[in-house]
Amino acid sequence: MLLSEVSSNEVLAKIKRYLRIAIALCFIGHGMWGIVFKPGWLPFFHLFGIPDHVAWPLMFLVGAKDILCGILILYSDNKYLIYWIIFWAIFVALLRPFLGMGMEGFIERAGNYGPPIAMLYFLTYIWRKNLSEHMLNQRIGKLEWILRISLFMLLLGHGGVANMLTQNADYKVLIQNLDLIGYPTTYAGMTTLAVFEVCLSFLVLFWPRIKGLMWFVLFYKILTESIYPFTFGPYSIFETVERFGDYMIPLLLMVIYRHWRAEDLA
Repeated sequence: MLLSEVSSNEVLAKIKRYLRIAIALCFIGHGMWGIVFKPGWLPFFHLFGIPDHVAWPLMFLVGAKDILCGILILYSDNKYLIYWIIFWAIFVALLRPFLGMGMEGFIERAGNYGPPIAMLYFLTYIWRKNLSEHMLNQRIGKLEWILRISLFMLLLGHGGVANMLTQNADYKVLIQNLDLIGYPTTYAGMTTLAVFEVCLSFLVLFWPRIKGLMWFVLFYKILTESIYPFTFGPYSIFETVERFGDYMIPLLLMVIYRHWRAEDLA
């Protein structure tokens, strides 16, 4: 049952709006890298045998396509669009381990593919379904699990990146960001960060309703992901925007926890 006087339709509309924003800004941020021709994308094209002279124009087209998807999802509930977004987010994330970046890079990007999976579930089983209170609670409980597992994965994956023994691209970027804010990037410092993020991920997974936990995760992700433009220049704001799903997932969970008790969602 809802814990406040706000109607279920208002709460569901807010959840839908937050999911739209998470997906849209993720794809717009990612797409902007293609528009500005990010050299770091070239290895992904090389993986398929695409030479540079073909990759550069393709990069622009891929970026434009991502931006278009991001804009469309703000206005459309078309499930085929969402199927494509889910496929593309997972596909792009999976390229990282194939390039030797480790599975950590794929797991960390649950903030990219988790929200569209949650959106598909929401539209298919919750939105405008005229559900009984019991059925609505059940399905909100499943949506909460999708979001909670996504948040667990992105924190766990980032902790894994911090603990990488190989100097891959994700690790090097993290080191540069941490150097900028004066965090010790020694072995001890990176191990401490990794342990902290892994512990945080398990708190989210098993005890998500700890008072203030979601607020802490929200501000922690915003602060850590906002370092990019200060380290790598103004274009790297796209990196911060691309990770908008990381910020919206704890917000979505806070909406659910504000309006539903744990026993109602069981």
